[in-house]
Amino acid sequence: MTIFSKEKLSDITIEAKWRFFEKDGLGIAIKPGISVPSGDYKQGFGTGRTTYKAQFIASKEIAPFTLNFNGGYQRYENRIDERRNLFSSSFNLNVEVLKELIIGGEIGIASSCDPETKTGPAFFALGANYNMGRYLTIDGGLKLGLNKYEIDHSFILGFTIKF
Repeated sequence: MTIFSKEKLSDITIEAKWRFFEKDGLGIAIKPGISVPSGDYKQGFGTGRTTYKAQFIASKEIAPFTLNFNGGYQRYENRIDERRNLFSSSFNLNVEVLKELIIGGEIGIASSCDPETKTGPAFFALGANYNMGRYLTIDGGLKLGLNKYEIDHSFILGFTIKF
């Protein structure tokens, strides 16, 4: 995943999710990731250092609904004096409205990068994903900030390649 802004490239992040347990509608997965410093941190396009993260994911499916919990940790190495140990958690509920189309909502909170701020950014998101076939899913949504520490709103677009 990359972030572009006025022809500027931010750090590049690579993540892989491994669902290592699945039984009776319960799934448990981990999603490790790494961000490499490809952006200009002096201009606000990255951290200037390699960053590592891991996320724990638990899912329970009761058709047509799926409930998910995400808990994560990020070692946020940076050259800009921001907090280095970041935590996050969120809950989401998805409903399958068609075989290929899922809509859902998510609420979450994370640690603030600012070491002087104790309150973390909180958000609510609404979105959908559409399975384009066995190996490709397209995602989109709207993320809304729930407090002054989160961006007011953002649009999210992504894709997942399954193998």
